[in-house]
Amino acid sequence: MPSTQLTSAYITEKIWLDEHHRVTESGELHTTFFAKAGKKIKGKSDGQKKCSYCQNLGHEKSECCKLKRDQEKKGKDGTAGKSSSSSPAS
Repeated sequence: MPSTQLTSAYITEKIWLDEHHRVTESGELHTTFFAKAGKKIKGKSDGQKKCSYCQNLGHEKSECCKLKRDQEKKGKDGTAGKSSSSSPAS
């Protein structure tokens, strides 16, 4: 194994060569390769929950804070909500 100085130029060259190898191995254009790589990082992972009420990722409708706020708002307005048969304590 040859002795190599770890300089910034050497490391930069190795990173560039690795990137070039990955892009050419994929058989796609540079922009297509990086667009797909970016989606993997930012995109929805398989099996991640998506709320059917607010469309946000990370929770389901039964856990939705926006839905709960909206239901409380409707309940206060008197337009909807669960009616309670218990009267307030005196």
